[in-house]
Amino acid sequence: MKKPGPDHNTFEMASNVFSGILYRTLLFTSILWPSSIAGPELAINDIAADRKVSTMPGRSLPLHCSVRNHTEEEELVWLREDGTVDLKDGNRMTASSLCVFPVSVEDNGVSFTCRLARDSSVQVSVTLDVLFPPILTGEDPPLAEEEGDVTLDCYAKANPPAQMSWMKDNVTLMLENSRYEIFHTSELYQLKILGVKKSDSGIYDCLAESSNGTEWRSFHLVVGGKKNVNSSSGQLDKLDSLFLLYGTSNRS
Repeated sequence: MKKPGPDHNTFEMASNVFSGILYRTLLFTSILWPSSIAGPELAINDIAADRKVSTMPGRSLPLHCSVRNHTEEEELVWLREDGTVDLKDGNRMTASSLCVFPVSVEDNGVSFTCRLARDSSVQVSVTLDVLFPPILTGEDPPLAEEEGDVTLDCYAKANPPAQMSWMKDNVTLMLENSRYEIFHTSELYQLKILGVKKSDSGIYDCLAESSNGTEWRSFHLVVGGKKNVNSSSGQLDKLDSLFLLYGTSNRS
């Protein structure tokens, strides 16, 4: 009589027991020796992930980079955008710090990266989110000629971005008017007035409103009469210039 062998259930039970033992072994190993599985990891101010850091102009922003899961000393490198930051010898191994002071408007959007010197793929970054009220600049336009076109350029910076508008003599402009054209980029809010009239003369305010404050920049527009080079006075002015060059005038 043939001796019966182990059935399917016996093999399945043995497989489950082996899988359980293997799982517990790996879990135990990862607890005792995490670096052997995860490898070194970097953290800035105890956070091991790329992120934005909000701050304001004039403040101090300390950044501390540390190595986790390491089995030996690791040399660290700091970058500001693509440029290397100079570090003192005692501020390189396993932990390194730097301080951004004073924070400025120009630092908005700038990234600081800490990485391993031996492996540039191991790194972590923070990007500065510098919050500041609107800053407006611009120049008054030259004397405008009637029926010509005039452009007012208002340059604006703000974080968060500001809501922009134009006013004339303290009254909000109705930009639906076909004589007004608006051109808007991240840093330019431009008003173009087509076919200006003398009644367009006045003070134009570029207004920027954000959660951090409100600012405006005033532009003075003066519209003069249309030049007519064919007028009799224009011809006489030209004749006077010729007489000054070549002789005297007999006109009394």
